[in-house]
Order: sequence, then structure tokens, then C-alpha cells
Amino acid sequence: MADEKWIPDLHGDMPASEAAKKVLALRLGIVRERLPAAVFHADDDIENVHQLRVGTRRAGAALRIFADCLPKRLYDKTRKSLRSLRRSAGAARDWDVFLEALQARVTRSATKQRRGLVFLLGFAHGQRVLAQQHLHEAYDAKGDKFVQQVGQVPQAIGAAAPALLAAR
Repeated sequence: MADEKWIPDLHGDMPASEAAKKVLALRLGIVRERLPAAVFHADDDIENVHQLRVGTRRAGAALRIFADCLPKRLYDKTRKSLRSLRRSAGAARDWDVFLEALQARVTRSATKQRRGLVFLLGFAHGQRVLAQQHLHEAYDAKGDKFVQQVGQVPQAIGAAAPALLAAR
């Protein structure tokens, strides 16, 4: 899986449509690949949710950069699906980070403080479970549509490219 920050074989002299196909296919593909692990295996490794969140941010940025290469309707639908998935993953990731920090604090806290921290740990865990449920709901609502949209993007760029080049 290519989760690198930089995209290989991308050159400044590439036609916009070719660059758009390459970048969007890669960035949206990463989100598509990361989504099931973040939804169904978040308890196994919290990195699954983190990588989904990073992937959705990068895919969203790529989508905005190449918005003119896509039909407006497909762009809007893909952007909304990404936003929903990113927000849900973001909430779950925020609770993961909070829980890690809190667990570290509990282990080095004085006995007097430990009860309150353990109570807070239980509350935070409940919120994390709720956030995971929201991520699962976002997947149920947008997951299949997102996978379809990812498949449509390269063909849509190919169809929109002549009009884009003629306008220049």
C-alpha cells in the first residue's frame, strides 16, 4: 500500500488530466483500502483509524486540487463522502489519543488521584466506543457509495479532459 506523503512518477510537465487520474486514484484508493480495517479492526490496532484519517485528509486535498477535472456532481458526492468518513474517523482518533495520554497518566499518578483518573478512563472508553459506532454508521451510509465513486473518478477525468483542455 502506498501511504507515502509524496506521489512517485508525478512530474510538472504532465497533462493535468493524467496527473489527476494518478493522484486521485492513489489517494482515493488508499481510503478505500483503509476503510474496512478502521471500521472492523479498530480494536486490534488504533493505527487503522489514524491511517484512515490521514488518508481522507490527503484524498480531500487532492480532490480540491483537481476539482476542475471532475464533473461537479461526482466531485460534490465524493467530497461529502470523504468529509463524513473523515469526521467520524477524526472523532474516534481524538478519543484514541486522549485514552493513550490518560492511561499513561494513570500509571504514574498518586493513589489519591487514581480513582478519579480511572473514572475518567471509563468515561473516555465509553465515548471511544460511541465514536467507533458513528464510524461504523458512516461506513454503512457512505462506504458502498464511496467505493463506487472511487471507481468512477478515473473514467470521469477521461471524459472531462477534452473539455478542460479546450477551455484553456
